[in-house]
Amino acid sequence: MTSSAQTAVPTDSRLHPSPLTLPVVPALNGRLLVGLLGVLLAVLLAGFNEHVTEIGLNDIRGQMGIGHDEGTWVIALFEACNISAMAFAPWFAVTFSVRRLTIAMTATVGILGALAPFMPDLACLLILRCVQGFASGALPPMLMTVALRFLPPPIKIYGLGAYALTATFGPNLATPLTGFWFEYVGWQFLFWQIVPLCVVTIICVAWGLPQDPMRLERFRRFDWFGLMTGLPGICCLVIALQQGDRLDWFRSPVITHLTCVGVFLFAVFIVNEWHHSLPFFRIQLLKQRNIADALLTLFGVLVLSVVTVSVPSHYLTAVKSYRPIQTTPFSLLIAIPQLLALPLVAAICNIRRIDCRHVLMAGLGLMGLSYWLGTWICADWVRDNFYPIALLTVFAQPMVIIPVLMLATMGLGPTDGPFISGMVNMTKGMASAVAAGLLDALFRRREQYHSSMLLDHMGHIQFSLPPFDAVRQSLFDPHLVDPGSVNSAAMSLFHREVGMQSLILACADIYVVMIGVCTLLIGLNLVLPSRVYPPRAAAPLSRQS
Repeated sequence: MTSSAQTAVPTDSRLHPSPLTLPVVPALNGRLLVGLLGVLLAVLLAGFNEHVTEIGLNDIRGQMGIGHDEGTWVIALFEACNISAMAFAPWFAVTFSVRRLTIAMTATVGILGALAPFMPDLACLLILRCVQGFASGALPPMLMTVALRFLPPPIKIYGLGAYALTATFGPNLATPLTGFWFEYVGWQFLFWQIVPLCVVTIICVAWGLPQDPMRLERFRRFDWFGLMTGLPGICCLVIALQQGDRLDWFRSPVITHLTCVGVFLFAVFIVNEWHHSLPFFRIQLLKQRNIADALLTLFGVLVLSVVTVSVPSHYLTAVKSYRPIQTTPFSLLIAIPQLLALPLVAAICNIRRIDCRHVLMAGLGLMGLSYWLGTWICADWVRDNFYPIALLTVFAQPMVIIPVLMLATMGLGPTDGPFISGMVNMTKGMASAVAAGLLDALFRRREQYHSSMLLDHMGHIQFSLPPFDAVRQSLFDPHLVDPGSVNSAAMSLFHREVGMQSLILACADIYVVMIGVCTLLIGLNLVLPSRVYPPRAAAPLSRQS
């Protein structure tokens, strides 16, 4: 028995390559740094491609003659393909090499971006955005993969900080870019802005990253069943979240069917990944408390990050009639300081005696404080009133995201990097989809609630009373204007005021909900994760529990 077991080991090791079979990691030098910067730029341009066209959709629809409902599918299909690609890209990166996959996907994104303004109809644009979504979604997992593999322990946390930059700096830079391209250059540059970035990225990656050999033998155990269940399952769930509020959620057969099919297929996918010998996800990693906590916290924090930008933008656009270019200072106030805040927080977390869990909870506390300030929102607020919220966010986001990435990645084996990269990036993508659906639902429900309450309270007021007379005397000459038209104008002004106040109260309600989310995340991190140490000062095993 012993002899047979020993002879089986070489065969099993060929099927499951051990860490010793991985290519040798080269020493960090200038050339490798250029390659790593190229991967970082690839992830940033993928974010610009996603968020800029999303923010500038109204302008794109106007230029290309696309209706509102049809335009929502441009975003929904792109997001579905983008998020689903994040789940499967790490497997193909190991098979074809990170260098080859990054170059191929970056080139695809750039070529399709150059062609996008010339699409003759909506169907062609949707197909193009679907393919571009797959290519864009394949890029973010590459950054975490190369950071975990190539960076030496003393600076590995700074690599995680660079990944955090894609979640904080990139999305907040999208609004200024949208305003600049459309107002001063041309709407086509909403698509074309990524083309020169793609060229620079390809040059940096091709020159700087080492070339790993292809491992095509992995296709002998390719997880076809996982791909056929996971890919459509994720797409169905994302489309349901993106289109749910517009179609009134489960009152729509489309949303009901998409949700049921998506949940079923994704559940089958998870069970299959648990048992497959070469899975896309290593679900067993979730047995580790730190990884489970990190993914849950990351999901919640990214939802909060979307709210941080979306609520002020929605308020300023709907109440103050701001254009995207006019919200630029608020977005830049969050984005630019991240270039200093992220390395600073990474340096703090790289100190052995500092517990990253304490940094994480302090960051959540700052986020909660920023949302508490947001609950004081009123009709007199302008862009400058949101600056204190932005300043708190500058420090809060890095203090949360970097410790979360530490909890997720510290203690992993050399071969676990692609698995955790896929799980983290899909969590990031799903959080954005959930945040979009949640915000749409909360805005609509709370606006309807407050509108009904305000109208109920104001129902006893008759328009022949002084409020109406004041409107009539200030806006019209009673001797020249028919009383019926005056009554109509007063009614219009009244409903406009009710709508504005309902939206403001809805914004305050959303901030209250986000305070509750921060509180839940603080409670979760008080009990679930165990302490981890920075890689430059790994603790003995006996002290890591």
